[in-house]
Amino acid sequence: RWGLTNPLACSPEYLKEKKVSSKLDVWSMGVCLHGLFSKKTPSYWFEVTERNHPIKDFNPGWLSKFPMEQDTPKIVIDLITSMLDLDPEKRPTPKEAYTLLK
Repeated sequence: RWGLTNPLACSPEYLKEKKVSSKLDVWSMGVCLHGLFSKKTPSYWFEVTERNHPIKDFNPGWLSKFPMEQDTPKIVIDLITSMLDLDPEKRPTPKEAYTLLK
């Protein structure tokens, strides 16, 4: 399950070994986009210290601690925020995310 996966880009449900879906990929893309618009890597979000303790301090509102650049368009902030929702059911599907990125 851990193979070549970078745990810094993995969704919370994957790291907590819960049921996953294609929303995992939406999370990973959100991580990449957030890095582009905040000019920071995801390693500053949390520490991955061992397999059974992958995420610290993920709770509602966590993303507000890590702002994006001030000139980031609101539509991009809203998209990234939705892609990084802790609840995979609230994230857009890959198709919805793709449509919003066009």
